[in-house]
Amino acid sequence: MFFIKNGNPLCINAEGVRTQVFQGNVGYLEVMAENRNKGVLYAGAVAGEADCEIDIFMSLNQADGKNSGISMDGHLNNLTFDNTDGNIYLSGWYICREGIVLGKTKDWIAPGETFHFKIQKKSQNGMYQLFFFLNDRLLYQHEPSKDTCGFFEWFGIRPGTAGVKVYEFKASGSLAEPNIVPTVSKTPAIPQVDATNYIKEHQVVIAQGGRGPGKNLMPHDDPLWYVEGAQLDDIHHCHPNTLVLPDGLTTYCIWTYGHAGRFTPIKRSLDGGVTWSGLLSVPSSWQTAWAGPVIHRLVDASGVSRLFVIGQNMSSAMSIDEGETWSGITAHNIPCIVPPASILPGNKPGHYMAWVHNGEPTKILQLETEDGGMSWPTKREIISLPGADPCEPYVIPSPDGKILACIMARVPVYFHVSPPIRLKGKIRNTPRPRILLRSTQPK
Repeated sequence: MFFIKNGNPLCINAEGVRTQVFQGNVGYLEVMAENRNKGVLYAGAVAGEADCEIDIFMSLNQADGKNSGISMDGHLNNLTFDNTDGNIYLSGWYICREGIVLGKTKDWIAPGETFHFKIQKKSQNGMYQLFFFLNDRLLYQHEPSKDTCGFFEWFGIRPGTAGVKVYEFKASGSLAEPNIVPTVSKTPAIPQVDATNYIKEHQVVIAQGGRGPGKNLMPHDDPLWYVEGAQLDDIHHCHPNTLVLPDGLTTYCIWTYGHAGRFTPIKRSLDGGVTWSGLLSVPSSWQTAWAGPVIHRLVDASGVSRLFVIGQNMSSAMSIDEGETWSGITAHNIPCIVPPASILPGNKPGHYMAWVHNGEPTKILQLETEDGGMSWPTKREIISLPGADPCEPYVIPSPDGKILACIMARVPVYFHVSPPIRLKGKIRNTPRPRILLRSTQPK
């Protein structure tokens, strides 16, 4: 499959780059970054599950520390032809946790001269051998391990600060459709909203502070420090999570003192967030829970509604009077690093599904309750990637509720799962996660 042939773009996806076609005896595509060296010209297909081969015929405009190279999976893995030290440099979460110098640029590539770069990706029991060639000479061979599985889907050319010329860009073997429709020579149109003025006019400060006296609070700190009222103005307030009750006005906001800190603070608004109460009174056992709390309203099969504040390992506090009073913390001992941001109804009253991550490396788990959140006896793994750490899942249902899209984080990029099918309250057909392009990732 050709992405660029004789300099003509046939199927590419330009992320933060501008391109220009030059015709002649040998045509080429000039590729320049729009913002320093961060742009990538991606292929209009992704590497599949089986063996594939990628071939690029190109030249560097300059070769003196301009950081031109090959990008795999949104800057997650990079091979730089000319880093700032004049080396060919390989780095990547799935290839080598520590960067590797492969040789001096001048010994392999001359500025302005066309060279042939090839990647061979060979499947090996769910992991991948990788072979990198320059002008048919083996540059590097990667042998997979449980920490560096050699996996990637998206691949493309990074022009660096000086730009590159691309004569031919093609791939063969196992290829798949990308999760974003390819565009030619322009960045995908991701809708953006400038809310600056709206925020200035409508923001309401619920809590304001700093980082405390010389430190950022963490879970191991003295829990009494968190509730000293005289020091609240100095505390770093983190991880707010809100819940609006069915009346459309009553709103609760809970947060932590310090990143991933213990949660004690909770406030209530009776007018949709225009004004807020002081800190509500909660049991002292709330100081034993931490890690960015979430608050949900769940209804059991008898129609009884309960508010739940949930922390790490699904430890939770409950209110049976819509938040007027709260119980202490109950430990459920269900391993999860961050509590579930998404809890969605299942196929019958009282049945809910929640998604969390846990393990080393992390995995995405689906939890299920049949009693409106009082217990979560069902747990199953739905996503695991060798060498990856998917985390913090957020699940979005389609309007008819039959399809769920799961967006997850992964250091250092974001990716998503092509929507799995929900049938009778259970998820089936969970496909392999797909990398999101840089324009859809946080800056």
